[in-house]
Amino acid sequence: MKAPKLSASIEKEMIKWDNYERTYLSYVPRSVVKSSKPGLIIVLHGSGIDGDRIRQWTGYEFDQMADDHNFIVLYPDGYKKNWNDCRRNAPYPAKKQNIDDVGFLTSLVRKYESGYGVDPQKVFAFGYSNGGGMAYRMAIEQPQLLNAIAAIGASLPTPDNFNGRIDNITSRIMLVNGTSDPIVPYEGGKIFFFGQNFGYVLSARATAERFAQAGRAVKVKDAVRLPHRVESDPSSVDQEVWLREAEPVVELYTVNGGGHVVPQQTARFPRLMGTVTGDLDAPREAVRFFKLSTGSSEMRVK
Repeated sequence: MKAPKLSASIEKEMIKWDNYERTYLSYVPRSVVKSSKPGLIIVLHGSGIDGDRIRQWTGYEFDQMADDHNFIVLYPDGYKKNWNDCRRNAPYPAKKQNIDDVGFLTSLVRKYESGYGVDPQKVFAFGYSNGGGMAYRMAIEQPQLLNAIAAIGASLPTPDNFNGRIDNITSRIMLVNGTSDPIVPYEGGKIFFFGQNFGYVLSARATAERFAQAGRAVKVKDAVRLPHRVESDPSSVDQEVWLREAEPVVELYTVNGGGHVVPQQTARFPRLMGTVTGDLDAPREAVRFFKLSTGSSEMRVK
């Protein structure tokens, strides 16, 4: 798909961290000025791809919304196309070499806070797959850094596979998981992909409940089915919300029949990754959850 026309250019940047030259794409809309205290979204790719590919796989929507809502978007590249996430048994180079990705991402936030006046209360992460696991790690270890995260196609590791702990204070969490995900089992279990063992993960709902418990949040009613947009679409989406003092702390979107993909309206995924639902636009829903867009305080749950 062709990149849309934007107010500014996407830039390839580099920062040295922990003796490594780390690269990332940066999109700063023309309207952003330091005095406006813009927001910042860090978009984290899955394993085997990079910042440029996740920019495509999110339909370039973050860039377009950045123009509309005055925030900056960064697409960092993982070490050898992967992240040192919160799984103990992930067979990635970043994990085996214990790459300091928490430090790298923290340094990016600090750079844009000082250079562009980013509001520290408006810093967020959106992660897909391995990037979702990295977003979990950032939310757990740096909750004061990130106001909220969105994790797509990712679940928390089981205790024996978890490299860390969840304290009582975490960032707000939005999760999107497909019931037919061929890689991360919706009901939990072992991840075994291309002959590699990634250990066990919790179910999507258990992941949401664990974060809700840490955030002292209570579930609101039962799941709500989102409006069905295309009659021929075999998928559907259910939303569950956990609140703390009327504030959505955890939101879980279950994509019935959905695959290991980022739900959105334009980008195409390899067929083996499964179905992309038409009933949810994850980048736009994340920006709503982050409260960066107009009307973002409105909940779907009534």
